[in-house]
Amino acid sequence: DLKGLKVRWVIVDSSGVNRAQASVSFPDVKYYAARSKQVPFDVPANLPTGKYMLMGVLSNADSVLSTNYASLFIAGSGYKRPVGTLAREVKLYDPSGKSERALSAVGVASTRVSNVEGLSAEKDLLILGAESWGATLAREVPTMQKFMKDGGRVLVLHQDFNTFDGSWLPAPIRLQKGELDHALVFPGGRPFRNGMSVNPERVDHPALAGIDRDRLFLWNDFTNWNETKPGFPQVYPVTRGFVLSDPATFGKASVIANYDHGLEGIGLAELFDGSGSAMVTGFDLVSRSGSDPVADRMLGNLVRYMASRDVHQVRDVARDRIVWGDYASERGAVTGVYSGMLVNTVPIVPPDLVNTYKLSVDKEGFWFAGGTSGWNTKPAIQYVAKGRRPYGPFTFTSGGSVQIAKGSTAGEGRIFLRVPDGRSTMVTTIQNPVAESLELELRINGVLQKVSVPGNQIVKAESSIKPGDFEIGFKGDRRLVILETSFRE
Repeated sequence: DLKGLKVRWVIVDSSGVNRAQASVSFPDVKYYAARSKQVPFDVPANLPTGKYMLMGVLSNADSVLSTNYASLFIAGSGYKRPVGTLAREVKLYDPSGKSERALSAVGVASTRVSNVEGLSAEKDLLILGAESWGATLAREVPTMQKFMKDGGRVLVLHQDFNTFDGSWLPAPIRLQKGELDHALVFPGGRPFRNGMSVNPERVDHPALAGIDRDRLFLWNDFTNWNETKPGFPQVYPVTRGFVLSDPATFGKASVIANYDHGLEGIGLAELFDGSGSAMVTGFDLVSRSGSDPVADRMLGNLVRYMASRDVHQVRDVARDRIVWGDYASERGAVTGVYSGMLVNTVPIVPPDLVNTYKLSVDKEGFWFAGGTSGWNTKPAIQYVAKGRRPYGPFTFTSGGSVQIAKGSTAGEGRIFLRVPDGRSTMVTTIQNPVAESLELELRINGVLQKVSVPGNQIVKAESSIKPGDFEIGFKGDRRLVILETSFRE
């Protein structure tokens, strides 16, 4: 039996200094039994924003019995920065009043409206409150569409996936219904409606100011769940994720955060029409008002960004050189399955195994060392990203493997970006990893350019361009690899 137990908790900062600590008694534990007890601890109000370690030590009079560590993010008093004066008036459609309270908590003053008639595209920001969609808004879809085309901005907070109709948006969306927590081996319905470890696709976007990748992993549970209660803790940042129901409209979408396999699930995206736009979020912001500092920060960021007078661009400006397959270099120019541009993976074989595991490329363009079977049973051979291949249209199997659409004979893909100012030439570096010559069709804003790539060769194709928004289309054999795109004066 364990008797005379104490739990000591310590908050340790990044430099290893103990910033707070205390000890509490713990009930006796019979031999081979188990006990649980909630241990509250106070976070000092003067701690600065940052990453900390929460340490727990279980001991008795004789010795330390167990020690645990958990990472902890603490938001200091300045983390939830004031929204400040907004350039547009916030008009809020929110029958329940929940979103109004959440906005007020982050310093946003809003005016409740019962419909969307009479809004000024120049002066107003329309916010559709969380789970506010219904017959009234459905009737006013033409009004909202005209509002956006004329330069108005709309912020759509998370909606009920059973009732929301996203077909009216500039790039139509569909809210997902499948549940991430399930008892099935192959449940279907992916991407799931809720997600963790959310990917910041546009890491420097104003909506994510002060919110890095680690802050999109898991959020605070606002339900105070424990193991004695049914269900699960509400810790997923995204609870109303969505997909683009028509991939052909991807050119109107700026995906800011995504998740699930192939990054098909979308948590945050701005959809453009005319001179206006709609920001749609699947993040669970309103439910967490006042309980999760990251959710509050994001809500304030979204309102500040959508209410600004700044010109919003659907595409980010590309760097002078993009290395495809390098996430940081791509900067959101290729997004999940919607682009059709599949990451190309190349096996790295140790020198003493090169003769044993010969390199091969199958008919669909996948590279293997030592044959197509058992590739995941060779730990000495690592597969790394190198380039992207025009592979679409494709979907995923229940097990998560890519699957080419029926009837597709050539791979297709699209890349959307903004060309840097002063650049007049684009150079596309293309690799053919097989012995036979392969052809690629390259379309730049609709202008066709055909490129022949000899067997086992790398070629550079030059194209004349002008600064501005560009759609670059690729069509050809799925074995071709797009390695780089660079821009010259």
